[in-house]
Amino acid sequence: MFGVCSLYVQVRKGKTSTDARIKITIEYVLSLFFEDNTDAVVVVMDSSDGEHLARKRLFDKWYHQSGKLSIEKYEASCNTEEIEIVATLFVEKNNPFKNTILSDYYELVKINFYS
Repeated sequence: MFGVCSLYVQVRKGKTSTDARIKITIEYVLSLFFEDNTDAVVVVMDSSDGEHLARKRLFDKWYHQSGKLSIEKYEASCNTEEIEIVATLFVEKNNPFKNTILSDYYELVKINFYS
């Protein structure tokens, strides 16, 4: 099963979000997903507003604070002619399809997430 969920995390220039509700909401959405699925989640941050690296740092911080040892994180980036894309893959350690998911993820990165 394939599903798409779109969340937008706004980062103010020069400021890191201190709104705990955003972190709690994202952790809740991800926990619900992994509760019902053993699939994977790809979080894509693009440079269209120039804040993709700030978002990446924020997700990195939240991931480390979460202490979710059952979820592994993989990162990659690619460039198109117009934007830079930073993508983070979250996948459960015990996912029986983890190797296939990783292979497919890196194939998507090679083609800049476009076919």
